[in-house]
This record gives sequence, C-alpha cells and structure tokens, in this order.
Amino acid sequence: MKRTTLTCWITNFKQKEIQINVYLRRGHEIKRQLIASWDSTNQTPSNKSHNDLSIAGGQRDNNVHTLPLLEKGDESRTLLPVEMDVKMTKSWTGLYKCLCFITITPSADTDDGAMLAVEVEHASLKWPISVYRTLIVHKDAVEKAVLTGMEQIKKEMSEHFQCLSEAEHRVSSMEDELLKRQGMIQQHSKIYKSVKQKIEDLEKRSRHNMQITGLPESY
Repeated sequence: MKRTTLTCWITNFKQKEIQINVYLRRGHEIKRQLIASWDSTNQTPSNKSHNDLSIAGGQRDNNVHTLPLLEKGDESRTLLPVEMDVKMTKSWTGLYKCLCFITITPSADTDDGAMLAVEVEHASLKWPISVYRTLIVHKDAVEKAVLTGMEQIKKEMSEHFQCLSEAEHRVSSMEDELLKRQGMIQQHSKIYKSVKQKIEDLEKRSRHNMQITGLPESY
C-alpha cells in the first residue's frame, strides 16, 4: 500500500463558514461512509495582498476530524488511513479560497475500484456539492511478485493434478481390462474342464464296447 494525496480547490465564496466531508464507498457496499470531516468554524484565514492570491502557509488546521472505517467485529482496525490538511485564505476582494489535501493509504484488496467523494456544505448552496473519484490501486512489486509466484505454483499443481488424473484413468482402464480377461479365463477354464470330462467319459465307454469280426457284409 502506498500513500497518495488528492487535492481539492474550493474558490470564490463569500461567507467564511464552510464544511468539507470526505466519503468512501467500496464496491460491495450500498451506502457511503464518512471517513473525514473539516469545519471552518473558529478558523482564522490569512489576509493576502491583492498581488498574492496563493494559499496561506502554515500548519495543519486542528479542526480536522478523521473517522476511521472499522471492520465489522474489530473496533481497533482502521481499514483506510486518511489525513486531511485544509488551508483557507482571503483575497483582497473579500472572497475566500480553500485548498484541501486528502492523504490516504488505500489497499489493493479492499479499496481498488472504491468511490471517494469530497462534499462541500456552504450557506450559499441549496444542496451540498460533491466531486467523485474512483480509486485505482495497484499492488506493489513485492506483493505482485508473490502473487505471480503463487499463480505459477497453482498452474503447475493443476498440471500435475491433470497428469495424475490421466494416469489414474489409464490405471482404471487397465484394471477393467484385467477383470474382463480374468472373467474370460475363468469361462475358458470351465469349458476346458467340461470338454475334458466328456473326453474322459468317451474313453471309458470305448473300453467296454464289443467288437464282432468275421461276419459277411451282406449279413
């Protein structure tokens, strides 16, 4: 997992009070979940000259609230680490600007394809406005190498199992053929015994036959 930072500009609004919410919805989830929130209440923007409309430097605001996503059944595990750094400035025209940095550390297993939404609430808006981004998380080199190795092992094991299955099939066919031949041998053995017994009976009968000689053929 690698840290990545998303940047969001909110510009040219008059009233200072503004709230920024960050939501996350993974592919298997129906509802989005609030993972971070920032409120400008009690924040003091820096006043810049009319020639300098850039954001104010300084430390991260203390009014950032991050709400970690918790895995069901585990109240101590944060699924998506998130940090929110918001800086607000006021130009010479009296309009405010707000620059929001959202730093997350997504997981390739759970956050790839997830929908991240940044929502802004302001008094001038009838409804909150949102910007959506789809997270595309690539696995790191080590994890990718491990997964590639595992896939190769699975492939080789599948090939070995296929060869083993073919060998078992051939052995089974040979056993069936052997049983068939054994049955034929037993059948031939029975026929042989029967024929042998008949021959022996004929031999015994031929020994007790009477032979008369000297009679004329016309008798």
